[in-house]
Amino acid sequence: SDWSSDVCSSDLQLDSDEIFEYPFLYFSEPGFMNLTEGERRHLRAWFDRGGFAMFDDFRGADLRNLRYQMQTVYPERDLVRLDSSEEIFHSFYDISSLEMQPPYFDERFEGRGPEFWGMKDDHGNLILIADQNNDLGEFFEWVDRGEMPFKPAAMATRLAINYLVYGMTH
Repeated sequence: SDWSSDVCSSDLQLDSDEIFEYPFLYFSEPGFMNLTEGERRHLRAWFDRGGFAMFDDFRGADLRNLRYQMQTVYPERDLVRLDSSEEIFHSFYDISSLEMQPPYFDERFEGRGPEFWGMKDDHGNLILIADQNNDLGEFFEWVDRGEMPFKPAAMATRLAINYLVYGMTH
């Protein structure tokens, strides 16, 4: 059966108070994101209230746009590259290495593999995670059809579960 329905996902307007009903937001292709003033204001309030965001499905130069957009939300903060010692990678599964194959590879990766970026609040807790040069959602979409290799798809699932557990407990 097809489990993809409105129960599993919802498109939200970031300048709507509806975002405050969701503690976890998933953003796909943030390289194309262009936040309005109202969206920046709502997103900052959402993060300040404890929201956690996952940015996925972007590569190469798209990181510059995500960094720029997030600095319009928090001018005093920056994205930082994460390594496997971060608590988020141990919140449920113990992920000791971030080495993994992306679901596809093209020139937009600029010759680099997956990288993990985050932004922290004033207490040192991550408020977002960004999967550069990767697309965890692609693994979720296709693994059950046998169209993705199992090992990297399992890694993508472990990462996403860790993100959810971390986001709900910090």
